[in-house]
Amino acid sequence: MTLMPAYRDLPEEFTRGRSKYCDLVSTWFFKGLNKSALRAKPGIDTRKAFRHLGTILQDFTPSHEHKTAGVAYLMSLWFDIA
Repeated sequence: MTLMPAYRDLPEEFTRGRSKYCDLVSTWFFKGLNKSALRAKPGIDTRKAFRHLGTILQDFTPSHEHKTAGVAYLMSLWFDIA
């Protein structure tokens, strides 16, 4: 749970699933992610960022809603959609 913000601290656009990043996370979770759809923002280590996000998605502790919103939020901070 230390790898992402608490659910209550996430912006509403992510907790309500109203972000294009939420759609990407859902696709990644159920079908896999085409990583070429994302461009890392300056200063972001792509390999480390994807490992971090993947670790959250594989964790059984948080709820599915929390994982989706948290990963989408972090993804929006670290990547632009190409």
